[in-house]
Amino acid sequence: MNIRTRSGVVAVLAAVAMIAASLTATSAVSADSTARAGAVQAQALDRHSDAMADDFSVSLNPDSAAVTVRTGEVVLARVNTVVTDGSAQPISLSVRTPPLPDGGLAFSFNSPTIMAGQYSTLAIAPSSQIPKGTYQITVVATGASVTREATFFLTIDGHKPPPMPTIFTSVEPSSVTVQAGQSTTVTLNTEIVSSGPVPLTLSAIAPYGATVTFNPSTVMAGEASTVTITTSEDLVAGSHEITLLASVEWQMTRSRLSLTVTKASSWATWTPYKVGDTVTYIGQRYRCIQAHTSLPGWEPPIVPALWQRI
Repeated sequence: MNIRTRSGVVAVLAAVAMIAASLTATSAVSADSTARAGAVQAQALDRHSDAMADDFSVSLNPDSAAVTVRTGEVVLARVNTVVTDGSAQPISLSVRTPPLPDGGLAFSFNSPTIMAGQYSTLAIAPSSQIPKGTYQITVVATGASVTREATFFLTIDGHKPPPMPTIFTSVEPSSVTVQAGQSTTVTLNTEIVSSGPVPLTLSAIAPYGATVTFNPSTVMAGEASTVTITTSEDLVAGSHEITLLASVEWQMTRSRLSLTVTKASSWATWTPYKVGDTVTYIGQRYRCIQAHTSLPGWEPPIVPALWQRI
């Protein structure tokens, strides 16, 4: 190979090398640009994903209460939710508490499932047996993408007595006449308003020589009892008052019965006598056991079919 030929070959090889270097640089720039574009696109997707994450907050109004409880009373708290990011999502509401005494607190939501941005009302019903103290109540709001909580503090200050019922009683008849040593009966009626049935204990205040019994001696309000008044021979003749009492733990009501007592008279002829009448004859007392009009010769000791010695 001559010098001219060798020079031409060298020139061609140099040109090829330059072209190859140019292609390599172009490929590197292209790859770098592609990588940068991919990173920018991924970052944009990440930002878009962060911007679209659904979230909400939850709060209570009020967030505490101090009550003196009575059976049947309810404490209310409004559960508010607000969308803080993204779109509204369904939320399930529940309650979490530390261990409570049996039957201590009962809970209910008027809407246990809501959408973020809506609200529900929590009803808290303390039992009449719950001890005094402060109880922590956590409302748990469980969404599709996140769970949030809010806390309510309930302080039990004490217990109110149950509502006082209004009890009425009446006696029928309201006045009776009885001969000393005899007995009579009346009816005591009871009635209650503004409350459910309650047991009533019956008793009486009576004058000396009169004994009062009830059958039955305890009734449910609204029921009646038969009252027997038994008098002794020692009971003074005249008008007396008997007070009939119906009581429950926190209330007592009274009905008054007018009792007129008569004494046995001396036996006399041509006098109508009814069964149960008592008379005296020569210092002895007798009770009529058969109605009749007395005739001469029918003196009590002589006619045992009409009179019984007491």
